Amino acid sequence: MRKVLCAPVILVALSCILMAADSYPDLLQILPVTARAGQTIPNFKVIGTHFENFQKIEFRKGTGVDKLIKMTKIVKKDPNYVVVQVEIPSGVTGKRAVVVLTSAGTTVITFTPENTFEILPHSEKKPDLKIRQITWGTTSDSSGNLARVSVQNAGGTPVRNFKIDIYLDGKKKLRYTYAPILPAGSTMVIEPPGFRIPNTKGWYTVKAIADPENKIEEESEENNSLAVPFDQPADEFIIPSGEHATYALTKLKTAPNFILKDYRSRPYTFYDYRGKPALLVLGAMWSTYMQVETAALNQLLTDYQSKGLQIFQVLYDDLDSSDTTLKSPTPELLKVWVDSNNLAFPVLADTADTDFAHSAYSRYQSEYQPMNYIINSDGTVQALLQGFNSTDLNTALDNAK
Repeated sequence: MRKVLCAPVILVALSCILMAADSYPDLLQILPVTARAGQTIPNFKVIGTHFENFQKIEFRKGTGVDKLIKMTKIVKKDPNYVVVQVEIPSGVTGKRAVVVLTSAGTTVITFTPENTFEILPHSEKKPDLKIRQITWGTTSDSSGNLARVSVQNAGGTPVRNFKIDIYLDGKKKLRYTYAPILPAGSTMVIEPPGFRIPNTKGWYTVKAIADPENKIEEESEENNSLAVPFDQPADEFIIPSGEHATYALTKLKTAPNFILKDYRSRPYTFYDYRGKPALLVLGAMWSTYMQVETAALNQLLTDYQSKGLQIFQVLYDDLDSSDTTLKSPTPELLKVWVDSNNLAFPVLADTADTDFAHSAYSRYQSEYQPMNYIINSDGTVQALLQGFNSTDLNTALDNAK
């Protein structure tokens, strides 16, 4: 890795705080987010971090534990997720907070869309499959981007082993089989493998059809499909092998998509944030200039609030400036970075040390510390600034559309 324009700095304060970091479990997402009363969910999945020594899952209403909802079996467990079987009595409805208990401690009880589970009233209705949403999916490679398809069972009984057909501009591209049980009232998100939305300039239409052969008897057969247009305003910029990003190579080309996680393991798909101008900052924690710019970013966010500015910081190397190989920051170190700077925007850990081909470092080919990509609301690059200069950065943000 080429480390330029920076002096090695070890942040002693950050390191001291890091030593005090705990390993309490963190919730990221639960699947499904809704279900019907009076049913068993055989594959209730909780995604997060620090699930070592997992003990059980509780459902809480207010500050009390709902003892009627029972976790009856652990199907699978991992430090980053658990899958359990849950039984819901027929008379139980409403929202519950999902809490993971481990021997180290429990999650903080917060009612958010990610860890609030809603139980809908019992229904005798048949299954009812709906395609609720289609969005940009995770980054794949230079051949395009995946699609993320949200499928809901709006009916009253569970369903499993149904097909989903995916079309691009009217041409069928693949058939995907959803094998697990989709509980009544629940929504799941899939990313059909092998499907690509092109990354070259143009308008594209992605269509998904659930149960295309009508093999499942449903409440309605009229809502099984959805078609969504996607606008790629310009080709994604591609940096040739062995070269680095320059203004000429990136100007008014589409900034490549990526999916990276914050310290909570919450994933961010960059294309999901089109529609407002963005500042994407790439760099390493050890860089003095990166540290100086980081301290100024919250003020930039405030100064350009009327413009709807979004800021994303991607860190592809940690505090060890003596290590000549890339080493992405751990979730614990990332949290210390966020907390000590009181950052009010997403800070993401790159995957350069574990998945170089799909990392932001690889796709954006950063050379200086930091690299600032000013991106228009349509996703094209307005400016590229190497290093931190507040005057130049303000001028570029003024010109972003």
